[in-house]
Amino acid sequence: MGAATAVSAGAGALTAVTGAITTFSEMANKKKIAREIAKQKEVTLTNIADSMQVSTLGSDLQKEQQAQISATQTSALQDGGTRAMLGGLGRVTARSQDANAQIAAGLDEQQININNVRAQDEQRIQMAKEQRQANKLAALSSQYNASSQNASQGMANVAQGLGTAGNAFANPTSSTPSTPSAAALARQAKRAEAKANKK
Repeated sequence: MGAATAVSAGAGALTAVTGAITTFSEMANKKKIAREIAKQKEVTLTNIADSMQVSTLGSDLQKEQQAQISATQTSALQDGGTRAMLGGLGRVTARSQDANAQIAAGLDEQQININNVRAQDEQRIQMAKEQRQANKLAALSSQYNASSQNASQGMANVAQGLGTAGNAFANPTSSTPSTPSAAALARQAKRAEAKANKK
């Protein structure tokens, strides 16, 4: 065997070994990435409205003031006699009811505002979760696809290296080793890929 044949066979064998290492490494990487994709969990986000509550401090003060006003007016009506009581008690009661209705409306308005904030923040949370999930899956998919391409390239290198080494041994007198055809390389790569997938 001539020096050119030995060099050509050695280069082919080295290419085949390097390709095999790349193929197995990338296939292991693909499996790892596939497990990562399968393990994706939803990120927990909290709604800012969860800590919000209706403030009753102002309404409690208004109720106390209205009760004092009603008591003062009722006392004044009692001092005025029966006619004053009959004529004025209805107005005092009506004012008290109006004040209580306004207090209730204020509390209801606060609750409506909290509900609106909760709904808006729930929408923001959902969008953020979806965006984070999409970004993470896109990154993992990109890595998975790159590993697939690298594994295929490794298999092609194995086929090419084996073809080069085989040609060197088949044509020991030739100083320039012939390269196998593209079809032969593709067949060898398919066989190597099928064999790697079975493992």
